[in-house]
Amino acid sequence: MTASKQFNAVSFYNANKGIAVSGAANSDGGNPGGYTYGAIIHTTDGGNSWYYQYYQGEYSFNGTAFLNENTYIAVGVSGDKAGYAITRNGGISWNSMYFTSITDPLTGASFVNSSVGTIVGHNGRILRTIDGASNWYTQSAGITKNLHGVCFTDANNGTVVGDDGIILHTSDGGAKWRAQSSGTNEDLYGVHFIDSNLGKIVGSNATILHTTDGGITWTIQTACTDNDLFAVSFTDENIGSTVGDNGTILRTTNGGITSVFDEKGIEPLKKYILSQNYPNPFNPGTIINYKVGSKQFVSLKVYDLLGKELATLVNSEQSAGNYAVEFNGSNLSTGVYFYRLQIGNFIDTKKMILAK
Repeated sequence: MTASKQFNAVSFYNANKGIAVSGAANSDGGNPGGYTYGAIIHTTDGGNSWYYQYYQGEYSFNGTAFLNENTYIAVGVSGDKAGYAITRNGGISWNSMYFTSITDPLTGASFVNSSVGTIVGHNGRILRTIDGASNWYTQSAGITKNLHGVCFTDANNGTVVGDDGIILHTSDGGAKWRAQSSGTNEDLYGVHFIDSNLGKIVGSNATILHTTDGGITWTIQTACTDNDLFAVSFTDENIGSTVGDNGTILRTTNGGITSVFDEKGIEPLKKYILSQNYPNPFNPGTIINYKVGSKQFVSLKVYDLLGKELATLVNSEQSAGNYAVEFNGSNLSTGVYFYRLQIGNFIDTKKMILAK
């Protein structure tokens, strides 16, 4: 399926749970929920259906990674400020962070556990954390070309890809990087290793590269698209996804050896919509509108910044239609709150501000 949104990165925590991020507006100037860019979508059924989870109008998201099941990060740029958004409660609430001294876009992220991770970006940018994204320090790639994707299989062994077929590998946690031969001059955007030997790289003009020897040699696979591919993620040697230009989301269940990737899309998004509350900011009452595309069990709840559930507004089966629910915050203090709609596998969360 091809849509008018550009997906820049994808990451799977397991065979079912994954996220993808975007950094470009729909050609029609909008999408369900009114997102323009900086959107995060997620799947809980292995990529058969995708739903919006979060958007941040300040960011264009380029890379994403799981730290653990409930903690994941989306990296990118906002104007002339590089930064990232991170959730530590499964997407209920997010924090946006900026690097005040970095203006180049951040493009890729990889974490091997809840503590150790790496971010890459333009002009040879490599950043490393060992405390779960609380602090970052700079590493030297030895080049100044744009880097786009990164994948570590453990704390020491990692691969970075970039413009003009660049592949860099480290075996000491990024202290030193050495070049590998890709066999192509295409820009390489995404990389993922299932283990220390088996890896995939995707790039411009539907480039897909495959290795079984840790990157010593790379071979070309064929995709059923002509679009640029920006990121790739596998949960085992057979099951994987890649995302790319024009809303392309591709899926393989045989490792890409034959009949490489069946296309999947996000059309189910149109069945369910969670709108921004109005008014916002509010005091003390506000209206939340949402759309149910077919008869489903609907849950609508309110949370505080720490993810604590404060109120259940809807918790019942509802028929297809448009709904409006009033929320009264008279018993709450001034601050930022979140409301979360779940309809089957569809989950969307939005922020609202109570100003007394």
